[in-house]
Amino acid sequence: MTIAPKPDEYHSGTPGSDRPPSELRRQAEARLKAQEHPPVSSADPARLLEELQIRQTALELQSEELRTLRAEVEKLDQRCRDIHDFAPAGYFSLAPTGVILQTNLAGARLLALECDRAPGQNLGAFLAEADQPVFSTFLQRLFATESRQTCEVALVGKGGPPVLVQIAATLSPDKRDCRAVVEDITAHRQTEEALRHEQVLFQSLAGAIPDHIYFKDRQSRFVRINNTMAAIFGLRDPGLAIGKTDFDFFTEEHARQAFDDEQRIMRTGAPLVGSEEKETWPDGRVTWVSTTKVPLRDTNGNITGLVGISRDITEHKRMEAALAEQAETYRALFSTAFDGVLEVDDQLHIVDANRVYCRLLGYNRMELLGRSIQEVEGRETPEQVKRHLHQLKREGGGRFETMHRAKDGRLVALELNVTFIPNRGRLIAFCHEITDRPPSPEASAKARPDSEKPASA
Repeated sequence: MTIAPKPDEYHSGTPGSDRPPSELRRQAEARLKAQEHPPVSSADPARLLEELQIRQTALELQSEELRTLRAEVEKLDQRCRDIHDFAPAGYFSLAPTGVILQTNLAGARLLALECDRAPGQNLGAFLAEADQPVFSTFLQRLFATESRQTCEVALVGKGGPPVLVQIAATLSPDKRDCRAVVEDITAHRQTEEALRHEQVLFQSLAGAIPDHIYFKDRQSRFVRINNTMAAIFGLRDPGLAIGKTDFDFFTEEHARQAFDDEQRIMRTGAPLVGSEEKETWPDGRVTWVSTTKVPLRDTNGNITGLVGISRDITEHKRMEAALAEQAETYRALFSTAFDGVLEVDDQLHIVDANRVYCRLLGYNRMELLGRSIQEVEGRETPEQVKRHLHQLKREGGGRFETMHRAKDGRLVALELNVTFIPNRGRLIAFCHEITDRPPSPEASAKARPDSEKPASA
């Protein structure tokens, strides 16, 4: 008699499936009942047939699962192939001698080959001659140490420029070949070289320029200064300023003002341009600088600090003060002179007159400013006045007598002592009234080109 197999003697389940055999049996029994097989007359044959049908149904279920798993594996395999083939980096399988066993599309493009023509060729043959020993040493070290290795070499294309690549490789599980990733780093190295070039240019400029250049973080701490600023601070090395602030070098008066300005710049993003700053030092010195400070931003636009450039204008400020003092002295002399004083520009306009001259002609100062000297000249024509003044400029000045017309129309006899100021392009005339005699014929005719020309002004 045939013994029916026991339920636990069935296959232990589908490989890769997490369903136990009891679950398969339950599904097989359910499917068999749904088929409504007719009962078998003999008990033992019927039981055997039922067990066989259940086993057959379980095997069918396992076969369905295997087909599903196979389809999923094939899909995953295709996805891996796509990732491998269309990856931006070149993937190579290499023999210990450098012979290419397999590559992807990116790898073939690096070699300017069709993908199916790369296997069997030695990768070293595509390298620049100077880099071939580097590649050979790279492979020897890889297979000797069995650890990850990298190198940088240049691929020489067909007629194209060399392509700088980085090769990173590890051994395969059986250690008979290696898996290498070859990545084009030409653009990256060009960017690095451009950055180094810019750094050299900046360092050369910052080191030679007489202005003070500095970078600060959000807390107004120095992160970099140039040599000029280091010398001003009395530092032998610009790096010694890193982490310090203006409070470490200046008095509270200047340091506090600078700190407040910088924090406002970094808070608002508004630059400070051409601001004149008074620097006060602990030893009592006072210096002046013209300062521009602008915020620094990261790639996201966030303010990370600022850069500043300050130009020493101490001498300029001293000259300004000296000129202001001279101007004040001149104004005092101009206002208190016993003679009349008149200032005329190169367009023959009166730009200033003191109170004595105003009193002589009966004008107030504001009435005279802007008038042409030709309007107050009493005898010469406008063209004659112009020629006379040009002569005074050529000769640097002169002394003569003339007549000026007062506000009420009367003619006032004057003796003028004129000086030309070249750097200002102006004529300064000191004049006093001639009261005891009329203008002499000689003085009146001095600037007369013709017998009919009146006295010069």
